[in-house]
Amino acid sequence: MDNKKLFGQRLNSALAMSDTQQIDLARELGYNEKTANTISYWCNGKRTPNLEQLLKITEILGVSADYLLGLSDVMTPDVEVKEMCNYTGLSEEAVYILHRETELKNRFLLDMLSAIIADEGLIDLLLKCRECVSRAKELEEALPQYTDGQLADVAAPEADQIRYSLYDINDIFREIINRIYPVDKAIRKARKKINEAHGNRFDEEADDDEG
Repeated sequence: MDNKKLFGQRLNSALAMSDTQQIDLARELGYNEKTANTISYWCNGKRTPNLEQLLKITEILGVSADYLLGLSDVMTPDVEVKEMCNYTGLSEEAVYILHRETELKNRFLLDMLSAIIADEGLIDLLLKCRECVSRAKELEEALPQYTDGQLADVAAPEADQIRYSLYDINDIFREIINRIYPVDKAIRKARKKINEAHGNRFDEEADDDEG
């Protein structure tokens, strides 16, 4: 992509994220009403600012120069967050959430996230999620083109298969959680106690879970 167009796209995104209008940025940069259309040229990808202007833009909008120039997809100028995003591939929002929970000392959440990420079944889960989402998008895009017969013969079976895929995803996630902490085992113990105390009225449900 043309560097000027890429800069314009990134600048528009930064303006939107900071809820800043072009005229507001122009005033911050010292432009008057007659020369304020310079910002529009930047946003439309027709021109680019000089180095001094670029540095001022990063300060005003709170973004990194690397982001505006297309050298990084991470918008924040915070070096530590940027390094974390680049190293892990996580979004800035995800990194900030993890940092917030760290400051709040929410060990349960952080320990669970760590265990889920490290679990051998996570990649399989994410691959199935990607496949499920992709098939759902393809189905949604194809729906307007289907005839009534195709809706019954093609769309309906595909929709059912996608729904079954969601059931598989639920099962895989349940297996991951049970590897981290055997929730099902705890439930079965509780039901056994209840059965002993109340005449085995929960036997059928307990047997279903055992299977």
